[in-house]
Amino acid sequence: GDHRDLPSLPTRRPDELASTGLEPTVNCSSGTTQTVTSGFTCSPMKLTTTGSAVPITVLAGGQTATFTVKVVTSLTVDHISVRTPAKKVSYIAGETVDTTGLVLNATMTDGTVKVVSTGFTASPTAPATLTKDDKTVTITYEEKTTSYPIAVADVTVSSIKVTTPAATLKYFTGDTFDPTGLVLNATMNNGTTSTVDGRTSPDVSYSPSTLDKAGTQTITAAYMGKTATFTVNVTDPAVTGIKITTAPTVTGYVKGTSLVTTGMVLTASLANGKTQTVTEGDTCSPTALSTVGTQTVTVTYTGAKKVIGVKA
Repeated sequence: GDHRDLPSLPTRRPDELASTGLEPTVNCSSGTTQTVTSGFTCSPMKLTTTGSAVPITVLAGGQTATFTVKVVTSLTVDHISVRTPAKKVSYIAGETVDTTGLVLNATMTDGTVKVVSTGFTASPTAPATLTKDDKTVTITYEEKTTSYPIAVADVTVSSIKVTTPAATLKYFTGDTFDPTGLVLNATMNNGTTSTVDGRTSPDVSYSPSTLDKAGTQTITAAYMGKTATFTVNVTDPAVTGIKITTAPTVTGYVKGTSLVTTGMVLTASLANGKTQTVTEGDTCSPTALSTVGTQTVTVTYTGAKKVIGVKA
């Protein structure tokens, strides 16, 4: 019979030749072929020479054929890939890479695959922290690299609460809320917290800022899109006195006529130190001017009194 060359086998280390799976085909003089699955020999069986094409001779039924193998001194890693992803692939800016759970496939130069769960490095790695611009983690093992995607979110405020109330919690209607002394605690989405001065921080706002309703009033503090509420007590300021800032237009009367207050401007002093012009609710007594001569008229507003003199 005839013989023909055989294809090369994968890379081998200096070792005993593994001929498992080798099936030489012999061309016979009758024109037929025969596949040989046993009873053949290979030489050399001990691979002592390194090279990219070390010849191996197969002897079967008195006929020979050759094939080549690549023989290297030792196996090395050809490439790596992710076998099992890391448990953590979503991060918040400022965190460090966590490769817990990561398993690699390391494909060797002979085609075999080694499962690797330790001994690799990650980049970026502690103490370097992640930013929102980081999109991948690079893994290096035996000078070979691979990568896997990650997502990094910005640090944001997830909630706020009032930890120290404002110094002033009692107000008169019309007053403006004073946040002096108020302290907020902001909890971030990465679990950290920060203290925020409720008066000096430009990012804190309050609603309502003007307290125009008497009673217990709820105020909402807003910071970086999050809110917290608290209450203050609002009362109407008492009138402590009144003053006629502009006298009535008519000051002279005929006996028996009625008092005319047109043109009179009455100003009330309030307990909060402010003043307001009285537009309604005041009374004058008497209104019927029955006495000749200078007559005293008493102006009253919420218990406060002021007198004016008119002539009849």
